[in-house]
Amino acid sequence: MVLKSTVAGAVSVDLSGLVVRELTLTGSRCGPFPPALRALAAGRVHVEPLIQSIFPLSQALEAFSEAGRRGALKVLIRPR
Repeated sequence: MVLKSTVAGAVSVDLSGLVVRELTLTGSRCGPFPPALRALAAGRVHVEPLIQSIFPLSQALEAFSEAGRRGALKVLIRPR
């Protein structure tokens, strides 16, 4: 399980499911955006290899299904 957020306050969560199902919990949060955007703009970060697939908005449910598969990389939904 991956938790991606920046939490501003206390959160009450029942973690017993993690233990019973022997899940691994990984936390991730946003870092400093300005250096990341500069690296992207300068071409120092290549994101294309990380994109597994791109779905049109009309196939959003399929996109979420693919994104939930084990080992999935980035799955994008294109609004137009």
